[in-house]
Amino acid sequence: MIRTGVLKFYSASGYGMIVPDDRGPDVFFRHEACHVARSIKLNGGDRMSYVRADEPSPKGWYATDVWLDWPAVGCPSCKGRPE
Repeated sequence: MIRTGVLKFYSASGYGMIVPDDRGPDVFFRHEACHVARSIKLNGGDRMSYVRADEPSPKGWYATDVWLDWPAVGCPSCKGRPE
């Protein structure tokens, strides 16, 4: 199931946290799960869509796929979120 939220932060190390719109616990992700080119800068407050793992890890919920919710103009390698 695709969920939505707001990017809380994204580190230069390649991981971030999303605050879910459903007000559940924050969701962790690594860049490997992110369908956004590294050349696109992710900023706190960006709208995101994501697929949350079926079960949380011992440290909490994490995303298996993450998309930026705006057309990435000038980013031919950015994959759009599936409908």
